[in-house]
Amino acid sequence: MGLPYSYRKFYPTEISASKFSRKLKKNSINNKLSNISESQNTIFFDYNSGLFGIKTKTNIIFTTDKSGFYYEFSLINLIKFIILMIIVMAFVVNEIRNLIIIPSISIILIYSLTIFHIKSKLEIVFDEITKDFTEPEKLSVIQKKWLENPNICPACGTDLIIYDSFCPECGLNLSKHRKFEQEPCSRTGFYNSRITYKYKKNTQKM
Repeated sequence: MGLPYSYRKFYPTEISASKFSRKLKKNSINNKLSNISESQNTIFFDYNSGLFGIKTKTNIIFTTDKSGFYYEFSLINLIKFIILMIIVMAFVVNEIRNLIIIPSISIILIYSLTIFHIKSKLEIVFDEITKDFTEPEKLSVIQKKWLENPNICPACGTDLIIYDSFCPECGLNLSKHRKFEQEPCSRTGFYNSRITYKYKKNTQKM
């Protein structure tokens, strides 16, 4: 089984391709990114991983439903490096058994380590670009009216009564949406008065 020529993975985000491209050009990872270009929903750039001096070509393909993008980086240069390493080992290792075992273990280690290294570095950049991005929610005319009326739940539009602290329909906490002046529990005006009870003993015989 041959080695894959590229590594591909999905990265979820709601940021647009144009905005991602602008922010990517500002974040060059200490000049390790180069040849950044954009074509429709695809971004291309070269990444110098610094690991074994390998330079990889990376494509970022955004999905049409704005749920994220697929990033894919080439492993051709890595495979070329592995082939060169095998040729060098062929001159160094004498026994045929070692010529098979040592390069095989080395190939697996180098291949896995390089993929993990590039993937980790790229996703650090992606996280940095997308962490502050939030898509603002657009309110409809009805939702704006809900926010202006304290007697309607701003989340679902359910009618409220003055005693509701939470929406009876969706359970939204209404403490920030509804602010009423506190009134005393007694409305009779005698809440500061003292009431004295007197008991009279009943002496009448049954």
